[in-house]
Amino acid sequence: TSASQQKAMLNLHKKIESSVGKVVLDPKLLKPHHLIAAYMHGIEIGEALINDGLYVLQKAPAIIYGMIQFSFNVPKLKIKTGVKNFGLRMAMNLIHFNQLFLQGLWEDKHPFEQLGSIPSETL
Repeated sequence: TSASQQKAMLNLHKKIESSVGKVVLDPKLLKPHHLIAAYMHGIEIGEALINDGLYVLQKAPAIIYGMIQFSFNVPKLKIKTGVKNFGLRMAMNLIHFNQLFLQGLWEDKHPFEQLGSIPSETL
């Protein structure tokens, strides 16, 4: 990693923390997390991180699809009040996130922003 990428990553880290709060992750996951969060929140990432950001964004749909496939293999768990199907809940959440990710929206955005013809200022 070059010095310019490290500086850009530190700058992005500060922007993400001011936007979404403190994020505690394994250091190996911090860069992809920040690049995806920047994409979802519309935060500028800087020239030094553009190639890394594009790489992560290109790989993310396949990773999400793999996570959905994995969730179908999560077993049902017996608990005191019955049976919980965590895999189904996980799949539903991943499918919802996939839709938001592919359209570049975050959960705090209005659903009508999915329609390109309606500017966000109108909503």
